[in-house]
Amino acid sequence: MTENAVGLQWQRPLEGGFIRQYIVEKRKSNKTAWQRVVNDVSDTSYRVSGLVVGTSYMFRVAAVNDSGVGPFTPLHNAVTPTLQYGE
Repeated sequence: MTENAVGLQWQRPLEGGFIRQYIVEKRKSNKTAWQRVVNDVSDTSYRVSGLVVGTSYMFRVAAVNDSGVGPFTPLHNAVTPTLQYGE
């Protein structure tokens, strides 16, 4: 199968102090287990690669500050990567 990528964006939490990093996780929509994508994103966006075209994925993000890891927040609905022209 062909692999593709998805660009994610989220809003910075309004409370909680200085954010050191974000944790991004994914799961296939038909599964229940989450898989860590990256531990140390410092921006409010990230490009997730290695996704299978035609497979539906869910994503969630948690902020990390001096107090620890905050709650995970789901990012919108499921995303299904598609093959783009020229790939």
